[in-house]
Amino acid sequence: MSYRILVPLDGSKLAESAIPIAADLVRRATGSLRLVRVHVPIVPLASAGDLSAPFYNPAWDDQMRELETGYLAGVAARARTEFGGDVSTALPDGANVVEQIEHCAAEFAANLILMTTHGRGGSSLAWIGSVADGVVRHTHRLMMVVPDRATESALNVRRVLVALDGSAAAEAAMDSAVEIAGLFQAELALVRVVAPPLLGDALTAMSSEGLDRFGVDLVAEAAKEELDAIARRLRVTGLTVNSMVIVHANPARALLQHVAQYSPDVIAMGTHGRGFSRLFVGSVMDKVLRGSGRPTLIRRPAPDLSG
Repeated sequence: MSYRILVPLDGSKLAESAIPIAADLVRRATGSLRLVRVHVPIVPLASAGDLSAPFYNPAWDDQMRELETGYLAGVAARARTEFGGDVSTALPDGANVVEQIEHCAAEFAANLILMTTHGRGGSSLAWIGSVADGVVRHTHRLMMVVPDRATESALNVRRVLVALDGSAAAEAAMDSAVEIAGLFQAELALVRVVAPPLLGDALTAMSSEGLDRFGVDLVAEAAKEELDAIARRLRVTGLTVNSMVIVHANPARALLQHVAQYSPDVIAMGTHGRGFSRLFVGSVMDKVLRGSGRPTLIRRPAPDLSG
């Protein structure tokens, strides 16, 4: 696969720390990189009191755009010098930053948007920063979200964890994880959390002295057979693959415990599931992104318009 990676920037060193990771992926997969900074027009201030003229000079906006153009050119030049490859830039105008990033991704035909977890807005505005959070929740393109604590060193992928739930979204995330694992010759770990059918019955079902009142064991066994079949198929391609089913009432907690124990270098997740998993998936993705401290691949499926 050839990656066309879009990296949104905001002028911060944290946002720029995504560039070496993106450049490494581009180099391994022979792709191209586009650096984007959205120019948010300066809004004129309304006059106050008896003053009739607004406190605004149109030249300010032009000056800001010129500074941003120079900033992008400098960052791109350093990226070409340090990492080589095809590096281009874009400086779209718009008050809606998320919308402009998605527009640039479409124009560039990006197949991966790579962002750090917070930039100018900081983590105080939202758990991964307001802009990154907005892109995660609106784009249907593959994303890699890299937390600030994972940007201190180059991406060294030895183990990729794929959180599966039986959904098409998770399957799509798995496909992307397989590509990353292949690029780095990394081990692929397939994990599925099986929870009791009703959250309120979770403790009862899991502490019934061997009784399986809600069929959890049957579901877990079926899930393991499904994962094992996927693992066998992937091993034929030369990948090292293992699989695990975890029975737990709290999928997010189970995944974070698994991450803490096995230390994957990259996590891959779909953003929604089907059936019972829908009760958990929003909070599961959020909590894993917040708590894992690992680069996370996210795939949000496009809406089904067939109906």
